[in-house]
Amino acid sequence: MKTRNFLLSLLIVTGVAISAATAQQASFTHISMTTVNARTMIAFTTSREANVKHYRIEASNDSIHFTAIANLPSAGNSVFPRNYNYDITAWSYKYYRVGIVEMSGGMPYSSIVEDREIMPDQLKPTDPQMASPGPSNTLVKQ
Repeated sequence: MKTRNFLLSLLIVTGVAISAATAQQASFTHISMTTVNARTMIAFTTSREANVKHYRIEASNDSIHFTAIANLPSAGNSVFPRNYNYDITAWSYKYYRVGIVEMSGGMPYSSIVEDREIMPDQLKPTDPQMASPGPSNTLVKQ
């Protein structure tokens, strides 16, 4: 019993997973796109990470065929939520997703997010993008 309690305590303190049968080594809790100061960012949060090499940002114009556009370093191992951001302003794709590149070779994906341009006349007064009153012909990215 003492050995088992010691191993459990070690796992809780270090956050290291010993099980070789881990179904998914990282888990997304959130993925979104946001525009701040004319910079469009893809943002995602992981609830935990175990044996993750890196994250691969992929883009597509048809939501079917994706191309890798960037790799983001991971924490590697973490039992705490981690937030990641990547600036996609220079890219002109319509759809984005994130792949978790695992040490084991697996690569589960996040859900797909869409980069949509919204004309100001399409906004409702309750939308967060509605910054000020008055007409405008400027495109607003969501």
